[in-house]
Amino acid sequence: EDPDEFYNEPKTNKRQEKATPPPAKQPIKIVNIPAHLRTNWENFYVEIIMIIGIVVYFLNFFTGKSKNQKIANQLFAAHRPSLESQFSLVGDDGTKNIEEIQEPLIKESENNFRFWCSGRTCVEGMLVELKLLKRQDL
Repeated sequence: EDPDEFYNEPKTNKRQEKATPPPAKQPIKIVNIPAHLRTNWENFYVEIIMIIGIVVYFLNFFTGKSKNQKIANQLFAAHRPSLESQFSLVGDDGTKNIEEIQEPLIKESENNFRFWCSGRTCVEGMLVELKLLKRQDL
């Protein structure tokens, strides 16, 4: 052992270290918790109100979104025969082939829909934009 390895450490005998008994283990004391610190549902009323608010928001979002989609589809279905009689192509956005067009009504957002009509003499085209109420927002 190097005597200068530890500075300012008291020198002890090895016999003294072995002679000291280990401290006795104290038994665990269970303390009664006061009633105002116990967990019950009354303590979480703010969190419960927030969760209910979030659920209401999402229900409103999905019902408003589906209602706007339904209104846009009904309006397009009601006017499609007259548009097809006036234009040779209904629902083209100019970027797809005619065979690739499955849904002529393009959904830009939850309340904005649009479609393009073209193929009439002396008319370059007609862009129809449906801007509905934001039923998905509160």
